[in-house]
Amino acid sequence: MTLSTAFVVLGIPFFIAFILYSYFYNFNIYTDNAKSLIQRHHRQVETEISKQLDAISDSLSYLKLQIVEDTSLVSSEKMNNVLRLHLTNNPELVSIFIASNAGNFRQVQRLNPNSIVAGRVAPKNATFNIWSFEKNKAGDSFSRFDFFDATYKKIDSFTIKDDYDPRTRPFYKLALADLAKDPSGNFTQIDPPYLSRSTNAPTLTLATPIAINGEMIGMVGESFELSTLTKFLQSIQVSKDSQTYVLDEKGDILISGVGIGDYKVTNGNLELININDRRGSPLEFVGQEKERMGNQVVEFKYGEHDTKYLALLNPFEKQRANRKWDLLTIAPQNDFLVALNKVNLNLMLFSLLAVALMVLVGFKLSKILSQPIETLTTDIKQLLDFNAAHKFVEVKSNLYEIQVLSDAIRKLKSTIDAFTSYVPRDLVNDLLRSGKPIEIGGESRYLTILFSDLENFSGLSEQTPARELLTRVSAYLKLFTYAIKEESGTVDKFIGDSVMAFWGAPLPDHDHAFHACKAALKGQKRMDELNDLLVSEGKPKLRARIGIHTDAVLVGNIGSTERLSYTVMGDGVNVAARLEGVNKDYGTQICVSHSVYKETGEKLWVRPIDQITVKGRKGEIIIYELIGTRDEDPETAPSKTQIELCQDTQRAFGYYVSGNYTKASEEYSIIADQYQDQVAKIMADVCNKKLGSQSNPKVIAYDV
Repeated sequence: MTLSTAFVVLGIPFFIAFILYSYFYNFNIYTDNAKSLIQRHHRQVETEISKQLDAISDSLSYLKLQIVEDTSLVSSEKMNNVLRLHLTNNPELVSIFIASNAGNFRQVQRLNPNSIVAGRVAPKNATFNIWSFEKNKAGDSFSRFDFFDATYKKIDSFTIKDDYDPRTRPFYKLALADLAKDPSGNFTQIDPPYLSRSTNAPTLTLATPIAINGEMIGMVGESFELSTLTKFLQSIQVSKDSQTYVLDEKGDILISGVGIGDYKVTNGNLELININDRRGSPLEFVGQEKERMGNQVVEFKYGEHDTKYLALLNPFEKQRANRKWDLLTIAPQNDFLVALNKVNLNLMLFSLLAVALMVLVGFKLSKILSQPIETLTTDIKQLLDFNAAHKFVEVKSNLYEIQVLSDAIRKLKSTIDAFTSYVPRDLVNDLLRSGKPIEIGGESRYLTILFSDLENFSGLSEQTPARELLTRVSAYLKLFTYAIKEESGTVDKFIGDSVMAFWGAPLPDHDHAFHACKAALKGQKRMDELNDLLVSEGKPKLRARIGIHTDAVLVGNIGSTERLSYTVMGDGVNVAARLEGVNKDYGTQICVSHSVYKETGEKLWVRPIDQITVKGRKGEIIIYELIGTRDEDPETAPSKTQIELCQDTQRAFGYYVSGNYTKASEEYSIIADQYQDQVAKIMADVCNKKLGSQSNPKVIAYDV
């Protein structure tokens, strides 16, 4: 994380916390407001329904008072005009009736187009219908239906025989039962809803008994369609998808703000639906939790998607004599959060703009401080990665600490550059990454050592001016150093005109022998290019001899606490050094040991030279001349003639090691003549000497 990013990131949690706090704070406010709205909605609904019911109750009380003052009105046609007047003054009513204890019944009914009356379609212009049920002196009972238009003009009438008796109807029996409980008769009863035969609509009736001295002489009632209250509930919804219901004491849906599906008709009778039967609806939850809702707005989840709802269930404060109603409202919580969502959207947009502004300002301000630090950080990273191509930018700052840090990095770069000029770069890299202190110590590793030396350097140094000699030797050392580094080797030291290098340390190299051989071939190839340049300048050629050996040696920091050298030591180092000198006796350029051949011979083109005894070691070792590699690298690939030379030499060497010196001498002589090969010429002489002195085996001792 950069410093600029840190400035920005530090501000983001503040904005997130601010947004979350604002959201939940606003959410709680809107939720509390929603609950208050539902509670106010309940009070409004109850007030309006009570007003309507009270108006009907007052109308019934007035009618009852008129009849009590003149009891003859119960069975008089004069009552028709009284009832019609009350119906006209109460547009919500659909009918008014009066029933006597003698069995008489009168009803004034408001008509709709195509209303059915007594099985007949009412006249087209009929607005009111008066139904009179009476018995004549002969004891016959009949019903007469008179139809009136809007001006109260009679337009039609018919009479049918009828056995209707209001005293057998539920509303009359209910009035008698309630009167027995309250002999004063000063109450208004609410009858169970029913399906009107004329309008085929759910209807509710309010009635009151007419009693004198506790004896019921009749009753009056007024009816209205439940759709009137349904429309009212729909008109004052508390939210878009809210639902308000009026429930009776059994939990049956008496009035529904939805208006459909809350009742059913069986054999012409109206049957209410209980909320417990409303499966797949939030009403199901209310039915299960009804007793625990406690007149408080509750929150609950319902449905497949766990939709959140708010619900309030409480009883009407003003209960009727024989009916106890409950008021229920259910509303999705999201209905009340529309404004909150808009507020939150604006809040999010504002916060995003604020964050963008903060990022811009913070980035600009932090750059003043962070840019030099970022530059110095990049410099340090490139130092640790040893990126020599990186260009270090000079940092100037008015901040003391940054300027000191910049100066320290410059000194560190100079120190590392100097350090890597004397110590293997991989070792420096390894030491910096590990953080370990530099101390005396080493470990045994199986690796490959290379020694390179210039032929006749003593004579060259006598004949060449010192500065020119330094330039020429440096060119030779440079090209060999690059070849070694290209093949992941470590240059141990320069000893005059000699180069000592090894592979397999400090970093492991599983193909160290092959890489050493390839580096030697590259060095010789590039020496040819250097010699072409020297010849073009009229200067003598430089000829390098190389010895390579693979063995287990000690590698590590060797020396004293004051001065250390990361190097290798052991018998394997001595053998590699002696193999470099062997080249002088056989006229070769690159001499490798049999251990190198065993390690990576299948990747090389080599030819065996001889079996020799190296000073300081017991037994003979086979030595080889390295010709090229088999990896199709054009720089190290041998020519066709060199490959044929390797194959012919291998055949001659086979005779040699088997003791058939005569055949070996013949083969070597042929090779010497055919290829003008110095090695074959020397080996032919060796074979001839072997033939001359079988009892005196050749022992050649070499020293550095």
